[in-house]
Amino acid sequence: MSNTQTLATMRTRVRRRADMENSNFVSDAELNQYINDSLSELYDLFVVEYEDYVVQKLDTTISGEKEYDIVTDFGIDNFMKILGIDLNTGNRKINMQRFMFAERNNIDGAAIALTPFGNNIQYSVLGNTIKFTNDNGANDITIWFIPSFVPMLETDFVDDVAPFLAPGWEEFAVIDSAIKCLQKEESDTIQLERDKSILTKRIRSIAMNRDAGAPSRVVDVNRSQASGWYYDI
Repeated sequence: MSNTQTLATMRTRVRRRADMENSNFVSDAELNQYINDSLSELYDLFVVEYEDYVVQKLDTTISGEKEYDIVTDFGIDNFMKILGIDLNTGNRKINMQRFMFAERNNIDGAAIALTPFGNNIQYSVLGNTIKFTNDNGANDITIWFIPSFVPMLETDFVDDVAPFLAPGWEEFAVIDSAIKCLQKEESDTIQLERDKSILTKRIRSIAMNRDAGAPSRVVDVNRSQASGWYYDI
C-alpha cells in the first residue's frame, strides 16, 4: 500500500497536533524543515537498526582504474555508506573483500582471497571514492549501498523520499514536528513526547524482523572469506 501523504497534508496534520490550525506563528517554510528533519531522524533509525529496508544496489563495471568517484563515475548522488561489493563472473557472484586503510599501498599483487577464477580484487571506501586493488580491468560488479536521506519537496509524496515506511509510520514525523512547533512556542510537549516514544517502540517492534519466516542468524565468517568460496547462483 502506497504512502501518498504530501507536504501540504503533513503540514495540516502537524498544525492539528500542535493545536496551531489557525496560527501563523510557525510558517510553512519552517514546517517543511521540521518535517524533513523528523523524516531524516526516522530514516537514520532504519539505517542504524534496519538497514535491509533502505539498501539499494547498482550494477556497473570497473575497467582497471585504481580509484572511482562515487558520484561522477558511478552516478550515486546521495551516497551514505557501502554495505558490500560483489564481483560478478559469469553466473557466479563473489563477495569482494574490503582492505584496511593501512594496506592501501602494499596490497596490489598479493595473493589474497583468490577465487576459482583467479580474481583477488579488494576495495575500500576513501572519502567520496572507492579504491580497488588487483583490478585487471573490465570486471562487472554490484555495489550494495545505503543512500543518504533526500528532503521531501512540495511535489513529493512520502513514498518518494521514504518508500520503506508503512502507512501510518509517517505519524512519527508529524508528532516530532509538532513537538518542535510547541518548543518554539515554549509550550508543554510532554504528551507529544510520550506519543512519540510509544510510536517509536511500535515501529521498532514491527520493523525488527522484515523476513519473519527466516530470522537473522550468525554468519560463518571464516567460511565466507575462505579462498575460493563463492555463491553459485
